[in-house]
Amino acid sequence: EDVAKDVTKATESGVSEEEPATEAPVSPCSELPSASHASLPLDLADLEAQGLDGAAVWMQRFESALQTMDSKCRAPAVEILLKLVSNAIQKPGEAKFRRVRAENPAVRSKLLAAGPGAEALLTLLGFEVTTEGMERVFVLSDQCFDVVRLRMGQELLEVEIGKTK
Repeated sequence: EDVAKDVTKATESGVSEEEPATEAPVSPCSELPSASHASLPLDLADLEAQGLDGAAVWMQRFESALQTMDSKCRAPAVEILLKLVSNAIQKPGEAKFRRVRAENPAVRSKLLAAGPGAEALLTLLGFEVTTEGMERVFVLSDQCFDVVRLRMGQELLEVEIGKTK
């Protein structure tokens, strides 16, 4: 209970009355590097050090899936994927932005043409493969909608686009 009071005091005043003599309090977010100083928006070692191992593993899988895409098709695939993610983040309540038809001409020729890595990226972002009628569809259901995961994916895709320009 005393610790909770100290944390409240530290939060309200910016300084705790009972600071340890050996170590100054550090905000968990203060050590996260900015995107301009790292190849990834968040450094994997920093995430692991802060107990966010799951996010670090997810980012490694995402990067790996990006690298497995056909290099000739990677840039257009990343642009389409970024558009899909951005739409889902901006308008999460609109079903049309949470459902992607595999037979959509742009999706088929630009995204899925990049190889199995593109489908892996959709899955990592929370899209589930389903069949409606005779058509494959990627759906971002309410149970799989995770804005944090989508924003991390969005940042990684933006970094990837920056590499190609």
